[in-house]
Amino acid sequence: MRLLRYIAEVADEPFVLDPANPENEQRENTWLLDSPAVERAGLTTAEVSACPSSATESSTRT
Repeated sequence: MRLLRYIAEVADEPFVLDPANPENEQRENTWLLDSPAVERAGLTTAEVSACPSSATESSTRT
């Protein structure tokens, strides 16, 4: 589940707040989350909404 691992990794990244430079905020705080269609088709609602810490734990084991 690459997508779930990536979501967990993004959640740990710092969030940039720079009111004087909104372009920097947008660039630094925008991520593309994607996975192959075959992988997305196999996800259940429970897997997608699972706690990020469980996704992080599984990503460290692989």
